[in-house]
Amino acid sequence: ELPASLRQAGANGVLVASVAAGSRAAASGLQAGDAVIGANSGHFDDLPGFRLSFTSQPAQLVLRIVRGNAQGNLPMR
Repeated sequence: ELPASLRQAGANGVLVASVAAGSRAAASGLQAGDAVIGANSGHFDDLPGFRLSFTSQPAQLVLRIVRGNAQGNLPMR
């Protein structure tokens, strides 16, 4: 579940609880505590929706994340 501050701002998404060492996510720089609020794989509001957004995988997955007070795009390697 996203932090209250993001929910109150109207954001939807998925909070990253942990990132497995050596995983594609770790190699790309995703960190525990990041909030994934968008992706070029499709629209989602929660974890089930995030998973469903991968029915057709983009050539280059890019996540829109919030880390602390900053937002940015995180290309997955």
